[in-house]
Amino acid sequence: TGQKAFDMAKFREIADYVTTSEDEVALGLVNVNTASYEVLACLPGIDETLAQEIVFERQNTEEGFQPTADLLDVGGVSDDVFKEVCAQITAPSDVFSVRSFGQLRNNDIYRCVYAVIDRTGEAIRFKYWQELE
Repeated sequence: TGQKAFDMAKFREIADYVTTSEDEVALGLVNVNTASYEVLACLPGIDETLAQEIVFERQNTEEGFQPTADLLDVGGVSDDVFKEVCAQITAPSDVFSVRSFGQLRNNDIYRCVYAVIDRTGEAIRFKYWQELE
């Protein structure tokens, strides 16, 4: 075999920036830091047991998986499993849903707002806004 361009330590640094697509934004990726084990179990190479292990590991890690290559530290996630799943996952979160409740003190005024915000670009954008009763 030939000489490798970089070692595993370097790969872990750049894993979230590597792509085989020319698209500027990758849509539809599963965030391994927020997805339920049921969603993770739908990914190639990941069964329910491994999905539960991933959820367990991220709950016991202060910052979750940063970058996605940190999944390689989870028992059962081999290099081959990671290769199968890496094109379908992400770790950073740039889109969030927010529910905000407010009530004025000593008053009957009450509001609930549900919004989806996107911080992908330079400015935060509201993708969805709904005032709930």
